[in-house]
Parts: sequence; structure tokens; C-alpha cells
Amino acid sequence: MSHALNTKASNAFFQRPSVAKFNAIQQLVFASSDYDPAAESVTEIEQQLRHANPGRLLRRLEQLSCEFDICPRMHYVEARLRESLGEVELMQQSIKRLQICLEMIAETGEGSRDSPFVVTFVTDMDDTVRSFGEKVRYQQPVLSKLGQFDVLTSHSGIEFWFDVSELARVRNLREEVTKA
Repeated sequence: MSHALNTKASNAFFQRPSVAKFNAIQQLVFASSDYDPAAESVTEIEQQLRHANPGRLLRRLEQLSCEFDICPRMHYVEARLRESLGEVELMQQSIKRLQICLEMIAETGEGSRDSPFVVTFVTDMDDTVRSFGEKVRYQQPVLSKLGQFDVLTSHSGIEFWFDVSELARVRNLREEVTKA
């Protein structure tokens, strides 16, 4: 069974998704000591998809903390691993969770300067842009009185604004702790 169903909050969220539940889980993730804003452990597993044993990678993915339950990239990687193992029903469940996470990110805002999407993981930005059928051309950080934002511009010239204030705050706290 997927690690995405290990907590009551994420189980309730995936049974009846809502932006309110998503926001609540997002706040829990931001406050967690296990939170990895860069989603490095997920991207490390993703980079090994073609070369490593899918069963071993799936076990590593399942050992990740429940903080990744709202990470679209985690569900994408899980779907790919399930597909390689011939686990079609579980692959479809992972795809459904991936879609739910992307829909909820899209519900956090309009992707504009005045109403940016709020993301939990760095990988959420690229995944969100792709969910709109676009590819990222470049990314620009924007710091203002209102917070910290990343603006991703697609090849077709569409700007997608993301509020990364909490993500950056946690990343900065971790860097300070590392330096100390």
C-alpha cells in the first residue's frame, strides 16, 4: 500500500479532496521537521527510474515521510514505478493522487501576480506549469513586501506566479541551522 495513505489527514484528503484540507496539510508540512522543500529524496529516486530495480526504488519511495503526500512529483514517480512492476490498479491510484495534488495547487490561486499559486515543494512549480500544457522557458525570483515569489515563463510567453514564501523561509532556516 502506498505511503500516501499512512496518515489520517492525507487519507481524508484523498477521499474527499478540498483546497481547505490541502491548505491544512500544507501548513502541517511546512511545520514538520521532516519537510524537504527541494524534494531531493523524490528527485533522487526519479533520476534512477531507468537504471535501478523498480521494486527497490518503490520501497525507498514508500519509506519517505508522509510530508510528500501532497507532492505531485512523488505520485508521478510512484505511478511510473507501479507501471514498471505491472501494478496497473495501483498505478492508476497514483495518477489520481497526482491529479488531485495538481488540481489543489491550481485552487490555491490563479497563477498571477495578484493571486499566485502556493506551492509546497520546488518541483510543484514545474509540475503545475506542465499540467497547463506548457513547458518552462525560464524562471525568475521576485522579492517584494508581499513575500517571495518565483515567476516561471513558458515557451509560449505565459507567466505563472508562485508564492514560495514559506518554502523559502523553511529552506533559509535549515541553512542557518547547518551553518551554526
